[in-house]
Amino acid sequence: MILGAKKILTDQVLENILIGNSEALMVKDSLKEKNVNVTIQGIYKALRELIAENIILKQGKKYIVNNKWRDEAEKLITQRRRFILREGEIISYKFKKIENTDAFWKNIFSDISFEIKKFPVFHFVPHHFWILIKERSQSELEYYAKLNEEEINGYTLIGGETNFDSKAKKILTSKYHQLHADSQVSLNRRDHTSVLGNYIVTTRLSNSLANAIDILYKKSKTEEELKIELEKVFKKSGSISIIIKYNMDRAKKLRKTIAKDFYIAKELREQFELF
Repeated sequence: MILGAKKILTDQVLENILIGNSEALMVKDSLKEKNVNVTIQGIYKALRELIAENIILKQGKKYIVNNKWRDEAEKLITQRRRFILREGEIISYKFKKIENTDAFWKNIFSDISFEIKKFPVFHFVPHHFWILIKERSQSELEYYAKLNEEEINGYTLIGGETNFDSKAKKILTSKYHQLHADSQVSLNRRDHTSVLGNYIVTTRLSNSLANAIDILYKKSKTEEELKIELEKVFKKSGSISIIIKYNMDRAKKLRKTIAKDFYIAKELREQFELF
C-alpha cells in the first residue's frame, strides 16, 4: 500500500507522481534505482488504473495528481476532528473490490464515531452478505461487538427474508443491537445505507451485482454454496461506490424509515432527536 511496507505497482507509481516524477520513463528510471524490476508496459497499465480511479490526470506525456483527490486525502488526514463535512456536503469514492470497500467503510465509521459519540446507528442492507466474505467476516463481527462494548444502540433493517437472512439476524442480534428482516422495504436494493448521526454513508453496488446477489440468496441451498457463488460474482462486481453526505433532514427521514418496525425507547428518541 502507498507509503506502507508492502506496495503494489500502482502504489509505487503514485508515490513517484506525488514527488514529481511526472512521465512514465521517469517513473521507470526511479523504480530501477530502487531495484524494482518492472516493464514500461506495466507502468502504463498502473497509470491507466490510477486515471480510471480519478487519482491522477494526464496532460500530454505528463501525469499529475488530481487535486480533488489530493484535497480529499489531506482533508481526511489532517483535520482535527478526523472526519467532518458541513451540511449539504457530499464526497464519494470508487472501488473495484468488495473487501476493499468494506475496509474503507470501517475506517470511515471509526472517524465519524469520534464526532457522533453515543448516537444510535441505523443500517439498511438488502442482504447481510458482509459476514460471509472470507476476508471481512471477522471485521464485521468485531464491528457489532464494538457497538455492544461501547453500549451504542444500533438498528439494522435487512431487506430479505431467506434462511440466510434469518441466520444473520440471529448471529448479530444482541443487547444493544436489534435486527429486523422485511423483503418489502422500499429502499433501493443497490444501496447498503448507514445513518451515523447526520452522516449518511451509502455503499452502492451496480444493478447487475445487486440482482445477482438477490438471486443467489433465493436459490442457494446451503451457506457454503452461497459463499462460493458470492465469491464468484464479487470477482465480476464492477465499480462500487461509497457516497458520504451530511444532511440533517435526510438523516432523520432515513432513520424513521429504517426504524419503522423497531422498538426504540422514548427517552432515546428524545435524547438524540432521532425523528
